[in-house]
Amino acid sequence: MSGRSILADNFRIKFYSTDIFLLAYIFCQLAILAASGGIQRDHLFLFYIASALSIAAIAIVPRPEGPSILNFIRASYPLFLLVLFYYVAGAQIRILELSAHDNFFNALEINLLGVYPTIALQQIMEIWLNELSYILYCLGFVVPVLAIAMLYNKWHLRLYYNFILALEIGCCVCLIISSSLPVGGPEKALQNMYYLGIYGSNFVEIVSYLINSYFVSYDSFPAIYFCIIIISSFYLWDFGKFYVVITFIALISVFWGGIYLRYHYLLDGLAALIIAFLAVAIASYTLYRSNAKQT
Repeated sequence: MSGRSILADNFRIKFYSTDIFLLAYIFCQLAILAASGGIQRDHLFLFYIASALSIAAIAIVPRPEGPSILNFIRASYPLFLLVLFYYVAGAQIRILELSAHDNFFNALEINLLGVYPTIALQQIMEIWLNELSYILYCLGFVVPVLAIAMLYNKWHLRLYYNFILALEIGCCVCLIISSSLPVGGPEKALQNMYYLGIYGSNFVEIVSYLINSYFVSYDSFPAIYFCIIIISSFYLWDFGKFYVVITFIALISVFWGGIYLRYHYLLDGLAALIIAFLAVAIASYTLYRSNAKQT
């Protein structure tokens, strides 16, 4: 992957595409803070400045050729920052006291379809599908973990860098949109309407508690979780038909489960699909340009 080298003092700082895109995300979030009057929130402002300085400091660390612990950490650190940015973006919405924009999504679904999809699914399906929905929704995590494990080896190292860049682009675009246009999702907007008793068993109580504890509010649109699975699936398809089948099942399950469990509107998943496609296209073009320069 191409990078831009600068001599600073006695250190050689090399910014790769993944580093540059994270810095661009930080700049966008600072712009959102300024536009909403949140630039006066010192702790948010300092957090993003500290993140930018951390990325600059990490750029000093060389990325050695071939698989190694140092290489893996240098290439994978954006994953940690993306998780951190995810929670900060959710807290930022609450701190800035931004209101959720669910009316548009509710009106769009009821006007186009004549019914709320989440309610329709719950009414026509048996109660036991609550447990199945949670299981399938949670199993979606296997896809990105599998992609990381499969891609990070000596045959697919450059493709792994490309995968990290695609995840960065997809996640950051989703977080920027959700930061400036918070959406609570059907679980909040339709909480007083028909809803199955999903807390009727110990399994559901435990799993739903974990999901609600680790997923922030107002991150419905776009569906960042679905976006991650789509991107991961694309990079797994090169490994054979088995992975195509597995990821296809995961994609359908997460999309269906997200609607059934009232985590997302239909539009959330469709937007995530478009963002994931564009993220992979941009990352693939970056890899193509990098290979063209080397040849």
